[in-house]
Amino acid sequence: MLTGSRLGPPPPGDRAAAAFKARYNPDPVAFAPRKRSKAIVAAVVAGAVILVAGGAFAATLVLS
Repeated sequence: MLTGSRLGPPPPGDRAAAAFKARYNPDPVAFAPRKRSKAIVAAVVAGAVILVAGGAFAATLVLS
Protein backbone atom coordinates (compact mmCIF):
# COMPACT_ATOMS: atom_id res chain seq x y z
CA MET A 1 0.00 0.00 0.00
CA LEU A 2 1.26 3.42 -0.91
CA THR A 3 1.19 6.12 1.71
CA GLY A 4 2.00 9.80 1.73
CA SER A 5 2.37 12.22 -1.10
CA ARG A 6 4.46 11.73 -4.23
CA LEU A 7 5.03 15.47 -4.55
CA GLY A 8 8.45 16.74 -3.52
CA PRO A 9 11.33 14.76 -2.10
CA PRO A 10 10.67 11.53 -0.23
CA PRO A 11 10.95 11.50 3.56
CA PRO A 12 14.41 10.55 4.93
CA GLY A 13 13.31 7.04 5.96
CA ASP A 14 11.94 6.21 2.51
CA ARG A 15 13.86 3.73 0.33
CA ALA A 16 13.82 6.16 -2.56
CA ALA A 17 15.58 8.91 -0.58
CA ALA A 18 19.08 7.80 -1.62
CA ALA A 19 18.08 7.54 -5.28
CA PHE A 20 16.39 10.94 -5.14
CA LYS A 21 19.48 12.53 -3.58
CA ALA A 22 21.79 10.96 -6.15
CA ARG A 23 19.62 12.24 -9.01
CA TYR A 24 18.55 15.71 -7.86
CA ASN A 25 21.10 16.70 -5.19
CA PRO A 26 24.41 14.97 -5.99
CA ASP A 27 27.59 15.58 -4.03
CA PRO A 28 29.67 18.40 -5.52
CA VAL A 29 32.57 17.49 -7.79
CA ALA A 30 35.94 18.84 -6.67
CA PHE A 31 37.39 21.53 -8.95
CA ALA A 32 40.79 20.65 -10.39
CA PRO A 33 42.45 23.50 -12.29
CA ARG A 34 44.10 22.55 -15.56
CA LYS A 35 47.88 22.70 -15.53
CA ARG A 36 49.45 24.37 -18.53
CA SER A 37 52.51 22.79 -20.02
CA LYS A 38 55.57 25.01 -19.73
CA ALA A 39 56.82 23.72 -23.09
CA ILE A 40 53.65 24.89 -24.86
CA VAL A 41 53.82 28.33 -23.24
CA ALA A 42 57.52 28.64 -24.17
CA ALA A 43 56.79 27.58 -27.77
CA VAL A 44 54.02 30.18 -28.13
CA VAL A 45 56.23 32.95 -26.72
CA ALA A 46 59.16 31.91 -28.96
CA GLY A 47 56.85 31.84 -31.99
CA ALA A 48 55.60 35.34 -31.20
CA VAL A 49 59.16 36.65 -30.84
CA ILE A 50 60.19 35.06 -34.16
CA LEU A 51 57.11 36.50 -35.87
CA VAL A 52 57.81 40.03 -34.58
CA ALA A 53 61.52 39.78 -35.46
CA GLY A 54 60.68 38.52 -38.96
CA GLY A 55 58.24 41.37 -39.44
CA ALA A 56 60.81 43.92 -38.36
CA PHE A 57 63.42 42.39 -40.69
CA ALA A 58 60.99 42.40 -43.63
CA ALA A 59 60.06 46.02 -42.89
CA THR A 60 63.71 47.11 -42.96
CA LEU A 61 64.21 45.35 -46.32
CA VAL A 62 61.10 46.96 -47.82
CA LEU A 63 61.84 50.45 -46.51
CA SER A 64 65.49 50.52 -47.58
